[in-house]
Amino acid sequence: MDFLGVGWLEFFAILIIVLLVAGPKDIERGARGLGRLINRLNHSPAYQAVRRASNELRNLPQRLAREANLEELKELTQEVQQVKQEVQQVRQEIKESTSSLAAPHKAFQAWVQPAPTPDPAKPEPGEANGAAMPPAVPLAPAAPPAPTEPNPSPDPATPNTL
Repeated sequence: MDFLGVGWLEFFAILIIVLLVAGPKDIERGARGLGRLINRLNHSPAYQAVRRASNELRNLPQRLAREANLEELKELTQEVQQVKQEVQQVRQEIKESTSSLAAPHKAFQAWVQPAPTPDPAKPEPGEANGAAMPPAVPLAPAAPPAPTEPNPSPDPATPNTL
């Protein structure tokens, strides 16, 4: 304990000197008076104001950082809302531009005919007596062309370089 530059040994020396000079009865009265003084001081409005100011100054950096983060968060949320609106506008524009592509063009509709639906009562061509024909076997691909040798050079002494 090093309070106001006074260690344990010095503190005990001061207590012994006060006990010898004042006596035990006066020490009791003095301690009571000191306790009342400290109690009045703790409950006084001036001391409370000093304590509040001290707490505010102690917490000021954290409060400022918290407020700065809140303002930053508000700015970020506004930016996010703006980006969201822009994305929705672009989405709507894309939807409008692709809606014309989704519908077939009138000139093209003349060439497109809906596929006929098969009638289960009529047999399909190729069926004989209700038995289906085996599926067609695909043809084998044509053999690749044989590799050709490079053209010989006109002079047999010069080698072929490609």
